[in-house]
Amino acid sequence: MNELTINGRFMGPPTMGNGGYVAGLLARPLGNQAQVRLHRSVPVDRPLRWQQAVSGQIRLCDGAALIAEANPAYLGMSIPRRPAYAAVVAAQQAQPYGSDHPFPDCFVCGPNRNGGDGLGLQPIYLPKYDLVAATWLPDESLANGEGLVAAEFLWAALDCPGGMAAVGQRPRPILLGQITARVTEGIRAGERCLVLGWLIDRQGRKYIVGTALFDENGDVCGRACAIWLEPGQ
Repeated sequence: MNELTINGRFMGPPTMGNGGYVAGLLARPLGNQAQVRLHRSVPVDRPLRWQQAVSGQIRLCDGAALIAEANPAYLGMSIPRRPAYAAVVAAQQAQPYGSDHPFPDCFVCGPNRNGGDGLGLQPIYLPKYDLVAATWLPDESLANGEGLVAAEFLWAALDCPGGMAAVGQRPRPILLGQITARVTEGIRAGERCLVLGWLIDRQGRKYIVGTALFDENGDVCGRACAIWLEPGQ
């Protein structure tokens, strides 16, 4: 068994690790291509234990409780037309963001995370494209010694825009249940990136969404298909 502690900096909802970030950590031994299922909230700032089976499956546990599991997977998914970076910037400037955010301290998209403390994503709905989009300038604190952004942060960037696509223009709490993704490490700190999120299907309180991450040249560096769950009343 190996130990893993999720630093409180990387939380999503209060006291919970951001689902995309946690999934990215578990996907690393699988070559950054995996399906990760979150069985319950991931505690922060305390040691958890993970183990990899011969099959490749990785299980993350808090004591005897299974928190998450990751399995090898390949995702081949079509991606909608990408809006221009400048158009997304203009939309973000024209629309207020964060006043009714359900998790304002989220590492990925929380409006309370200033400067390089979080990813700073502000997903905005674009009616012309029927999807949400966010610009992203990765901070230097997310990069390794070569200036490349670590894969777990690419997974994190693919997380919240999907949740925003699920809830649409009516912000409300929603939680990541499963994410299948593949990312390519190569994005550099300070690069002008773009993230898209779109709704694929809805089944009651279950939402299936897609997300995609583009680098400064417009190349796809990550894609994901995720299941989000709206808590019951």
